[in-house]
Amino acid sequence: MELEPHVKRVNVLARISYWSLLLWLPMLLAAGMATGDPRRGAFAWILVGIVAIAPLFVILAPRIARRAVSEGKLKLAYAVVIVPQALFWMPLVLVLVMTLVSYIRYAF
Repeated sequence: MELEPHVKRVNVLARISYWSLLLWLPMLLAAGMATGDPRRGAFAWILVGIVAIAPLFVILAPRIARRAVSEGKLKLAYAVVIVPQALFWMPLVLVLVMTLVSYIRYAF
């Protein structure tokens, strides 16, 4: 089986995932603001910790994915590259969809 096209796709997805790191600082600031709410308790600090180490997953994902491609585990390779960057893009997409839905709902 030819693995070179898959390696190229994984590299492209890895480069895209580095752009998702631009969303990391706003997410970290938002998670940090949750620590000011007394009702959140220790959960807020757990959230800050998870968001603080999330870039590590994005940075390590391409290496893990390339190793998975070389072992022939293609589905795992694509999942390893896509899932960490989805953690950064999903909140943005959800906010945009919710905004669009609210505009449509109030327009009619």
